[in-house]
Amino acid sequence: MPVLQQKLICIIPAIILLSVFAFLYIKPSYKDSDTPLKELASQHNLELGNFAIFNHIYEEPYKEILTTQFDFVLADNTPNWYFTDGGLRPTKDTYNFEQLDKIVAYAQSYDMPIQAHHYVWGDEKWLPEWLKHGNFSKEELMQILKDHILTVGGHYKGQIAEWTVVNEAFTRSMHLYDLHDWWADSIGDMSYIDQAFIWARQADPYAVLILNDFGNDTVNNVSNSMYE
Repeated sequence: MPVLQQKLICIIPAIILLSVFAFLYIKPSYKDSDTPLKELASQHNLELGNFAIFNHIYEEPYKEILTTQFDFVLADNTPNWYFTDGGLRPTKDTYNFEQLDKIVAYAQSYDMPIQAHHYVWGDEKWLPEWLKHGNFSKEELMQILKDHILTVGGHYKGQIAEWTVVNEAFTRSMHLYDLHDWWADSIGDMSYIDQAFIWARQADPYAVLILNDFGNDTVNNVSNSMYE
């Protein structure tokens, strides 16, 4: 599976996806309105990705737009530990791969690489109750995290091109915008970040591993912390 390079992830509802044309710089020589977005983007060395929303991937026009206009699939929500209609971790000792398996199979059927988002995210509302209220020690939480990454990463080894390993850890650990990183708050430090990347690499030696955050596009506390 090829490594994805530059990307523009369009996070917009399927019913208005075509409006993305307005945000692409189109040279006057582009006259064919039937040219797929991904082909226009490729002329600017970009690859386009979009969410594969589990409940809509077989609906039209969502399906047609996703599979013809974009280069890769972004698997979001389905990799969450908990989600409103599912989640990977129903209990401490069980995994539910059903929905994410279907997203992966769907992308593979159209020969589209997958970026999965994410292994670890400290947004408390997307974590299961058994985890949040388990009164686990730091050592126990690190073991739970290790088991999760190795199990999930191993399950999809060679099938997912890119993984967001840790999401929004720096912004949340600084409590910017009144956000909180449940993992850092519960573990007591940010040591889990380095370990998460080590475990992710062990789980899949060839996947691209991503440290994702926001507000880091200028020199500030977030970007400095990420750099350090």
